[in-house]
Amino acid sequence: MSHSELVSLFLALGVVLGTARILGELSRRMNQPAVMGELLAGILLGPTLLGAIAPDVFESIFPKTKGFRLGLEGLTTVAITLFLLVAGIEVDLSTIFRKGRSALGVSVSGIAIPFLIGFAGGWVGPLVLSSEAFGKAEASSPLVFALFMATAMSISALPVIAKTLMDLNLYRTELGMTVIAAAVFDDLLGWIIFAVILGLMGTAGGGGSGPFPIGATIGLTLAYAVAMLTLGRWILHHSLPLIQAHASWPGGVLGFAIVLALLGASFTEWIGIHAIFGSFLVGVALGDSTHLKERTRQTLESFVTFIFAPLFFATVGLKIDFVANFDAPLVLFVLAIACVGKFVGCGMASRWTGLPWRESWAIGAAMNARGAMEIILALLALEAQLITERLFVALVVMALATSVIAGPIMQRILRRQKARRFTDFLGSRSFESRMAAGNRFSALDKLCRISGVEGAQLDEVIKQVLAREHLLASGIGNGVALSHVRLPNISKPQVALGISRHGLDFDSPDGEPCRIVCLILTREEDLSLGLELYRDAASTFRNEALRDKVVTLNNYTEFLALLAEHQGHGAPAPDRDKPSAQRAGTLIVGATPTARALAKLLSETQPVRLIDSNATRIEEARREGLTAMAGNALDIEALTEAQAPSMAIGLAMTANSEVNALAVRQLREVFQVPMLGLAVETKAASEKVALLKPDDAKELFGGPVRLNDWDHWFSQGAVAIQRIEAPVQNPHQALADLATGNPALPLVIERGSTQARSVVPCIGSVELAAGDVLVIARARIAAQPTFDRFDTMVKECQILDIRKELDREAFFAQAAEALAREVSQPAARINAALHDRESMSSTVLASGLAIPHIVLDGQKKFTMLVARCLPGVRFDSDPDAELVNAIFVLASTPDERNFHLKALSAVVQIWQSAGFDTQWRTTRNEEGLRHLLLDTPRQRTR
Repeated sequence: MSHSELVSLFLALGVVLGTARILGELSRRMNQPAVMGELLAGILLGPTLLGAIAPDVFESIFPKTKGFRLGLEGLTTVAITLFLLVAGIEVDLSTIFRKGRSALGVSVSGIAIPFLIGFAGGWVGPLVLSSEAFGKAEASSPLVFALFMATAMSISALPVIAKTLMDLNLYRTELGMTVIAAAVFDDLLGWIIFAVILGLMGTAGGGGSGPFPIGATIGLTLAYAVAMLTLGRWILHHSLPLIQAHASWPGGVLGFAIVLALLGASFTEWIGIHAIFGSFLVGVALGDSTHLKERTRQTLESFVTFIFAPLFFATVGLKIDFVANFDAPLVLFVLAIACVGKFVGCGMASRWTGLPWRESWAIGAAMNARGAMEIILALLALEAQLITERLFVALVVMALATSVIAGPIMQRILRRQKARRFTDFLGSRSFESRMAAGNRFSALDKLCRISGVEGAQLDEVIKQVLAREHLLASGIGNGVALSHVRLPNISKPQVALGISRHGLDFDSPDGEPCRIVCLILTREEDLSLGLELYRDAASTFRNEALRDKVVTLNNYTEFLALLAEHQGHGAPAPDRDKPSAQRAGTLIVGATPTARALAKLLSETQPVRLIDSNATRIEEARREGLTAMAGNALDIEALTEAQAPSMAIGLAMTANSEVNALAVRQLREVFQVPMLGLAVETKAASEKVALLKPDDAKELFGGPVRLNDWDHWFSQGAVAIQRIEAPVQNPHQALADLATGNPALPLVIERGSTQARSVVPCIGSVELAAGDVLVIARARIAAQPTFDRFDTMVKECQILDIRKELDREAFFAQAAEALAREVSQPAARINAALHDRESMSSTVLASGLAIPHIVLDGQKKFTMLVARCLPGVRFDSDPDAELVNAIFVLASTPDERNFHLKALSAVVQIWQSAGFDTQWRTTRNEEGLRHLLLDTPRQRTR
């Protein structure tokens, strides 16, 4: 190359790469594949735009000299060869074996039907229209052209499919793994087929003749593929530890991978197949080794994806005038047969394997994404003079269109939302890098003012945020405070973030001052969104290194850059991605008596762990010989310590249905636990938690169960364990037996022989087969207890166990927040009603007892809230006034006045019972208080 050609080459590379990277990042920001922006860069710089409006400028940057063209084509060939190496590394062969029949069926049908449709279109199309109109090169063979069209309609794009599944939180689900396994097989088989097509053409991808006859070329191609996927995999797997042990990291492995890719590319180019096929199979063999470190993969992927791939895809746009060669009817035809083939092929195959129609069509939509693989395929065909520029443009448009529509169509079919992050609602105006505040209340006041809430709403928002902080401190530990407040009239979610360099006292559990303060404001009806944003913020700031860097930032841009760095380089814990087949054991959230009984049955055949924040329950579990640990079931670190990453089953069995839903959601989204079950108290609770739990989490025990009753019976020893063998003729007769006699609870199903026995919990609708043994708990009670309406209210009401002294205002704010969820009215309105009632006359009716009563809108509604505060609630401003330890808040509609009087009488009777005051103070927890209220003698009326 001459001096001027070198100057032009470096200038062109800089312009192309810079433009491609900028537009690629913009595409990512719009949740589109980066290849779209990279290809657009070439279109803008190529003959389509720059060459049309400023031909002299275009000619000066991209001269037509021989040396320049050889240099640019050489670099782009190396770029695509390395890109296919990375694409091969992403192919996980083990997913095909794990998913077995379902993935193989989807993949084979997803290739065969589009292949037949594409072959028919490629054979008939040029005959019905003309070779020129259809985009077939005159010199190309009709058979080879039809085979190419068949392959082009069959191939999928694994990277695009994987990203789409991740965006929809489906990547590690059963549906996601089926799609990934099928896409892996599609990629592998598609490229082998195309390699055979190139062999049939007798080319090396550039139009020249290969050194071998066609038959020999095809034979060598298949032999190379088999060798690399068998012996080659074994050799590479055993070579990697030696290289990692004796070479510098990561340079040793990176150099080894690239050398092998270039050698493989050289071999396939020599036998008459394009170089990228050799590199691709090297990547498949290398990526299948468990010795290839995740950080090494990421380093290689980042290097190739952000440097070489943009260079290649941008130069595609430099080759062709996309406007002049755009043929709308041909584009629509290609797009139609591509979509029909994949939707029908993959959708029908998924249905045949037993998946519901909705999930089957979703798999078809996912597999329809073509992405970069289709563009590479089309470019090779264009270079081999198999297709014209007109068909090339149609195939590129089809590749981009199918990649763009895959996510939205899946989202529409499955009715799923993309994962939302707290940074989606954070901006430069709501970020304060040097927050000057004297205490936590002034800090929250400042965050409210920069959150985006304006006008008359602002004062009310500040009032409620500060009331929430008075009620419950928002410090979560490790120097972080997260305040989430639901508001009745806020127009849209708002997030504000403030950094305090010296730290503020937010009453954190660990006593550490908080330097990172995050305020999340959501609408009252957006419970799931608020919890999602709260969990995302807590997970983000869990990283100690990130927290240390955050407090040194100067502006919002630096914060975004830090998050990008953290997300890009923070490798996930390997165990969190452990395949389902390698998992074993059950993690139970909650160590209640019922949970412990279930754990004992499961532990006969598998490891079982329990996690609970109640230390007393943990001690009882350990005394009973169970493995249990104390910790918050919603805390990621606590779940990691409880070995959630290696568990096959996750069960949530606390007395709070919403906590159960959030716990199984954490187990699914963070740890990918494959089988999930949660206990739900009532049908109403089941509907409420449907928005919070993952779609594939099922209810324990076959439906809603009042665990409070069972916990009470188990703790009293009033339960017998029975085993019912499912009869051969009618296995479900065993389920019918549950309805007879005293209350019964289905716990587990025992299957198999003594030597190979399995025990599985009753999750979802209980299905029995002949020979199964259904293990149930039967309550040993002579007769059903005589419950009147007040007893029912006690069984269903919320109970608050408050551990610090409060004034009346703080207690009313907490009670209003709790009642708001039950009566579907704004907490501010309930709070005002409580204050209005207290202003009329004191609700303290006896020493240590208060019974506030408020009237709500509506008819035939009665709700009760019970609160115990051992330090006491100060209902009177007089400092010498006695503190109140028991508060019963009654909320009813005007037509419930009679029952209000009965409830008031029942509370007074219970309070006046001998020894009740002592038991009220010494009972351990909320459920103990509930049973105390039910068991205390009083006059009951039907």
